[in-house]
Amino acid sequence: MMSPEQTLLLASTDPILGDGARHAIESVLAGNLDWASLVRLALSHGMTPALLAALNAVDQSLVPSEFLTVLREHCGRLRDRNLTLVAE
Repeated sequence: MMSPEQTLLLASTDPILGDGARHAIESVLAGNLDWASLVRLALSHGMTPALLAALNAVDQSLVPSEFLTVLREHCGRLRDRNLTLVAE
């Protein structure tokens, strides 16, 4: 059985984020989620941009604002790094 954090990260892989994926994400967010474990899992799998996109597509009141801020900053740094690498 998958943990809530694994379920959330897996649902975040849906590139379209249809109703089923959004419902799965919101269901997990409404429960007891270990945010530190979620971050570790997303980082270890290189899924932080997908996680951010998924969390941006659901009810923002379900996500701690500090978590979103840190995740957005991290993804911004990734974007900037990738743009620098592409420019070389």
